[in-house]
Amino acid sequence: MKSSLAEKYIKKIELAIEDIDNFSNISDLEKSYLAKFLVVFICGIYEEIIENVIYERIDKLKNVEVSTYIKKTVSGTFQNPNMEKIKDLLGKFNPGWKSEISKLPIESQTAIDNIITQKNSLAHGNDVNVTLKDIKRYYKDSLSVINKIDDMLL
Repeated sequence: MKSSLAEKYIKKIELAIEDIDNFSNISDLEKSYLAKFLVVFICGIYEEIIENVIYERIDKLKNVEVSTYIKKTVSGTFQNPNMEKIKDLLGKFNPGWKSEISKLPIESQTAIDNIITQKNSLAHGNDVNVTLKDIKRYYKDSLSVINKIDDMLL
């Protein structure tokens, strides 16, 4: 990754997954709660990474007013980064970015949406039947979206 902050955030996710994998003799209930933790954790980190990669790009312009405006606009509106929101946000800056991100494999795009859907279901008190295996697969598959954003913008 070109963004050192994004790289640091990704390492946090991978460390959390590694720590969870190192737990022994945990019950199915405990696994369920750990899966729910991971889905919220990954969603929040992806939101931070996408925002910060955009900020890094904007800061290169060295225009304080534009940078301030975009940071305030993005931070106030960009939450629960599903693929539609990611494409819309990138398209506001550059239609080519939206086009490029849309070319990623459907599995990668679906994985992002699955993470956000599970997180939102959990946040609104709905039943969430996601497993650790599911979340780890979603993470692995979705990482190409995050890498592509980092690569395109920086």
